[in-house]
Amino acid sequence: MSQALLLRLQRIYAALGEAKSADLSSVQAFFVLTERSQSFFVDFSQGRSAAELENVAFALIANIASIKDHLKTWCTANGSTFGGDQLINSDQNVALVHDLWNTDKHAGLNQPPRSGHRPSLQGLRQALQISTGSEPGSVAGVQFNMATGQPEFILTGGASRHLVIDAQVVNENGQSLGTLLGICEAAIDAWEKELARSGVKLH
Repeated sequence: MSQALLLRLQRIYAALGEAKSADLSSVQAFFVLTERSQSFFVDFSQGRSAAELENVAFALIANIASIKDHLKTWCTANGSTFGGDQLINSDQNVALVHDLWNTDKHAGLNQPPRSGHRPSLQGLRQALQISTGSEPGSVAGVQFNMATGQPEFILTGGASRHLVIDAQVVNENGQSLGTLLGICEAAIDAWEKELARSGVKLH
């Protein structure tokens, strides 16, 4: 049974990898040549359609949220106390993921939202994300090779760069509740801790 839960966790990270990739080899520059100049532009969306972006985003959401039922089954079989509902009610990030999943499944929430909000995604897109991280003295920068149009990164310390599919998670009034990836990564961490607390051997 533990192996089944570990497989679910691996599926979550596989879905996260589809939404946040360190592989930028697919990014191609588009050159514009005239008699007097040469220029280029880079479209980090790489022409992905709205349907493709939503498919990646909601696959990540579904994989995270659905681990609740699998953990509940494991707890019943192993005589462990199930704390999944308490986690959802006490952790805003976990609750937001759960509400987004239920909204997508049922075309709306047919029960009061667990997060206290009716969240939705706004501005879903694929883009370049560069971060210095939290390590003091980290540096992150990017420049473009004028011959190839390829991005060249300057990263030191805890800096990183990723091609991400991300959006703002907003409430029913359009107010931002955070980024989709930030919320999902926090929810994954919370569920991993809940699995460990329940007695699931993660390693």
